[in-house]
Amino acid sequence: MRFVLTFVTLFVFAVPVTAQTETYTWSPYDFTLTLPVGWTAAPDDERLLLGTPDDVGLVADGELSDGPVVVVQIIEQQRSPEYTVLDYVPFIRDIDPVQVNAQIMYVDIPPIADRQSRVIYVAPNYLLTASASTAQWGEFVALLDALVASIEAAPIERTPAETLTQDFRWRGLSLTLPDNFLWYAIPGKQGYHATTEENRQQTATAFRVQSLWIDVIRFDHLRAMLSPESLPFLNGHWYRPDRMTFGKVTLSDVNGTPAAIVDFANEDEAGRAVLLLTEDDAYLIAGLASAEQWSASEAALFEAILATVRLE
Repeated sequence: MRFVLTFVTLFVFAVPVTAQTETYTWSPYDFTLTLPVGWTAAPDDERLLLGTPDDVGLVADGELSDGPVVVVQIIEQQRSPEYTVLDYVPFIRDIDPVQVNAQIMYVDIPPIADRQSRVIYVAPNYLLTASASTAQWGEFVALLDALVASIEAAPIERTPAETLTQDFRWRGLSLTLPDNFLWYAIPGKQGYHATTEENRQQTATAFRVQSLWIDVIRFDHLRAMLSPESLPFLNGHWYRPDRMTFGKVTLSDVNGTPAAIVDFANEDEAGRAVLLLTEDDAYLIAGLASAEQWSASEAALFEAILATVRLE
């Protein structure tokens, strides 16, 4: 998925190409840049093609351009510019990104088919991919640096529900996650972890989560012994009774399914667990993040995901 996005300069649907003035604002986004002389801009939903009219036209038709082309794309914001740009070029994670300033960061892609590319985090929610032939690259870099320096962009404000695009179905349970989340089976359990690849790698190194981590575990074999009061004693992966202090269990429902809900926390992390109880089944859905990020954004994201849960 990320490989395709990184090299979107090579494969895009046809879009109209129109001449632009030197300063260009990408509407409806609050995103402005100064176009190099002779270049044009062609918006296409959440992508923006930049280059000479001939080169942009070739790329818009799904062909390889002769000269340099730049594509700006809308992305979901990750924990940091470094991990965001690496999330889009996972096959070269052993290369450290180059930091231009406090915000701008980039990674150079080794030449493929005689074209050099660079993936640049230019602002929150905006990733830029630039490519040119290896023969043109040295001269193109100065022009690219000037273009990036001219960019002024405001973050895109989205509600948590607007970020959910990925459907997941498993043994009668369905829910919707952000596009950048991946699923991992939990060894020895009937269940899955869900989080970003970056958060998974960071967690494996630091033994502490940052952004949202979700566990979904099925307890159908224990259903006859479970009640709402069982919730603080169930043993998940990150949701472990010996690590957390629990609040009061409250009774509710999730889209018509009876549920027990409890908040939990320690000095570093915080989260919420929900136990869904049907006549024959039981599912634990737990969300966890660093205490700071949980209160700032991840609790709202978890609740948005929970609102999509259905039992079939």
